[in-house]
Amino acid sequence: MLTLRMLGPVQVLSARGAVDPGPARQRCVLAALAVDAGRPVPVPALIDRVWDDRPPQRARHTLQVHLSRLRTVLAAADPAARIVRRCGGYTLDLAAGHSDMGTVQALVRQARHPGTGLAEQGATLDRALQLWQGTPLAGLPGQWVEQVRQHWLHLRLDLLIRWAAAHLATGRVDAVLAGSSAALIDFPLAEPLWAVRMRALVAAQRRAEALALYESARRRLATELGVDPGPELAALHHALLT
Repeated sequence: MLTLRMLGPVQVLSARGAVDPGPARQRCVLAALAVDAGRPVPVPALIDRVWDDRPPQRARHTLQVHLSRLRTVLAAADPAARIVRRCGGYTLDLAAGHSDMGTVQALVRQARHPGTGLAEQGATLDRALQLWQGTPLAGLPGQWVEQVRQHWLHLRLDLLIRWAAAHLATGRVDAVLAGSSAALIDFPLAEPLWAVRMRALVAAQRRAEALALYESARRRLATELGVDPGPELAALHHALLT
């Protein structure tokens, strides 16, 4: 079975190991199809995604070359995974395979399902967050790639905050302290993460560290954004002082 990884460098994995998806531009074609796996992507949209507003003179021909080579790559990984011409565009049909982002989206839906308990939510989001292998679509150029990358990074931040809230509510304070420390390296200006870590420190009876963390957040926000902490951080700070 094929696994397509995009939450890091673009990789194609088969039951026998990794299959080289080719150079950066060809991996970009694969990503441009994979974000809409199962749905046709029109040829003009593919060209825009891969080359922005600077396509080569024979863009359609070059695209066909990349698609042909990708068909060979996918066939080597899993014959059920195909790129097919459909509705004026091309569709990546993973069939029995899957992508890491597709798995994340399924896990998010599972965690948000009504009636899902907090412990189950936390465990489900654990599995989703473990799929991140670094910067999404790492090494690929282009405006479209950057837009997708930023969207997925915002999704990861949202998942981290939901994950921490679920674990705090079920008493897994140590996990939140470890996870929030690592997350703040990637999202140093995300106030909700600072707030999550402050709450975890308070829950761990480490009030002085929570106050010191607030000061660190305040200085960083002032230095890099020229703003004061927002209502959530300010309210936490006030509660600690009183």
